[in-house]
Amino acid sequence: GNRGHVYTSMGKYDKAIGDYSQAIRIDPKNANAYISRGGVYGMKGEYDKVIQDLSKALAIDSKSAYAYYNRGSAYSKTGKYDKAIEDYSKSLALDPKLANGNAYNLRGIVYYEMGEYDKTIDDFSKAIALDQKNPRSYASRGSAYGKLGEHDKAIEDYSRAIALDPKLAKAYNNRANAYRKSGDLKKAEADEKKYLDLSAE
Repeated sequence: GNRGHVYTSMGKYDKAIGDYSQAIRIDPKNANAYISRGGVYGMKGEYDKVIQDLSKALAIDSKSAYAYYNRGSAYSKTGKYDKAIEDYSKSLALDPKLANGNAYNLRGIVYYEMGEYDKTIDDFSKAIALDQKNPRSYASRGSAYGKLGEHDKAIEDYSRAIALDPKLAKAYNNRANAYRKSGDLKKAEADEKKYLDLSAE
């Protein structure tokens, strides 16, 4: 297993997969080997294999928050949003603080893609409660507020995101749109200029 981690960190994905496959042959009940091999398939963009491996891991250990979390990501990347929501929810039920509450962020993104903006805001608010230093949580919640026409709240969240990461170009662009929609053209133009400067870097 450790050799698999080394191969993975070196970017030698096929060797890592071979190593984890051997670990599975030696001990077919090794849920961690399936989880690790699934992670490597994810790095290769082979999401169907990720889902297969993590489903096998969950058949062995149904209490693995991490396996649900990663399988949820794979479902999300393949557009299977209902299954992604289900897996993120199971992961959160087992361990809400896993990866600094990032399952809330990821589930929030899926809700956003599905057009469920109230649920998006709720999830990003929970993520922010667990980690106030993640600028992307604020920026994403700002986008959901924007979709609901709550431009002042959107501007507030984009501003927080920018305060945490002054180089987050997308936040300037989104805040510019929110300023424009609330009629503050001067601030919109300043943000658009900043966005273009950062994008050119």
